[in-house]
Amino acid sequence: TSIYYADKVIPMLPTQLSNGICSLNEGEDRLAFSCLMRLDENGEIRSYKFVKSVICSRVKGVYKEINALLEPTESETDADLTDLKTKYEAVLDQLPTMDELYRKRLVLRKARGAMDIESNEAKLVMDENGRCIDIVKRDRGTSECMIEEFMLLANQCAANAGRTNKAPFVYRVHEAPDAEKMEKLSATLLACGLNAKFKNPIPTQLELAALLDETRGQPIQIPVHTGILRSMQKARYAPQPLGHYGLVLADYAHFTSPIRRYPDLAIHRILTEMLNGVSASQLQRDFNEFAQQASEKSSKQEVAAVRIERDVEDLYKAEYMHNHLGEVYTGTVAGITPRGVFVELDNTVEGFVPAAQLCKGEPQVIDGVSMLDPLTGKSWMLGSSMKIRVAAADVALGRIDFEYMVE
Repeated sequence: TSIYYADKVIPMLPTQLSNGICSLNEGEDRLAFSCLMRLDENGEIRSYKFVKSVICSRVKGVYKEINALLEPTESETDADLTDLKTKYEAVLDQLPTMDELYRKRLVLRKARGAMDIESNEAKLVMDENGRCIDIVKRDRGTSECMIEEFMLLANQCAANAGRTNKAPFVYRVHEAPDAEKMEKLSATLLACGLNAKFKNPIPTQLELAALLDETRGQPIQIPVHTGILRSMQKARYAPQPLGHYGLVLADYAHFTSPIRRYPDLAIHRILTEMLNGVSASQLQRDFNEFAQQASEKSSKQEVAAVRIERDVEDLYKAEYMHNHLGEVYTGTVAGITPRGVFVELDNTVEGFVPAAQLCKGEPQVIDGVSMLDPLTGKSWMLGSSMKIRVAAADVALGRIDFEYMVE
């Protein structure tokens, strides 16, 4: 798998492939593997086929610019929009249709209960020397969500092709949560003041999606969304079509990124053989063991890559905050342990406040949601605000310490 950190990437494939013949350079023909779909007026898949193709990118799109064309804000002047319309002239007529299709797909996604868990992703701004000079929260606009939804369509079709043709395959699976984790989630929700009752021990995706939407933008959004996220199984790769609980899809695989993910590359090989007319029995002989090994290794490498990316991001955040020692911020309590609380700033930087600074007595932690000082009666809950001062930033460890400021 490729590894992404700050403004850099360690590519899975050699750069000559990643940045050369595979790149969608504007105005250049490129060999591709395409999923051609026919959708009905509601956006439902009616048929699809996979073909080897030649594509030519007419314009190199930028998410921010597409968002400005689809939903212009007051910051965009008429001159700005005119320049953008000129740049995207070759595809301008298609954008409203793409937007319409995305909206139809979004209705279907919500209807089946696909979960949209809020997560704060950071964008690290680097200078020419590779030092982190700013950190901002990464926002997703319509174009980012639109392209994601279109990729989901192709991924869904790829998994369906593997399953219905009984071919060895590498599926992206996300299994239903277990009852024990659901008990912990119910305790978390109760601690947040939500008496959420599910019809069965394992809630439906619609029930959980309703909770996510109900608390979105509210002070208890963090504990509820974090609690639901922690109650989920981890998505992984498997040779069996076990479905995707979070997306509420029976068929799901990773097809769209063969440059940066091995599972995608693996099923490209299998789908290519299917297109070439290789029999199901021959596919079984050729790819049964391959699909098993690719699934296991890809799951393992994904975990390692995510850990590396998070660790490196922590180092850059500590580097940035080292230049802001002594400054005072108001953050949000994002994690509670018996040792203390984690506070997240608006720019996604997270630091630790020791319990000894908060409590005069032995701190009481309730379901990992709140902390109570029995001597003073003061309490802190996930999602509550806290004024802090940046006390220390250890770049080598990627650790940031905050000092509690009594308001």
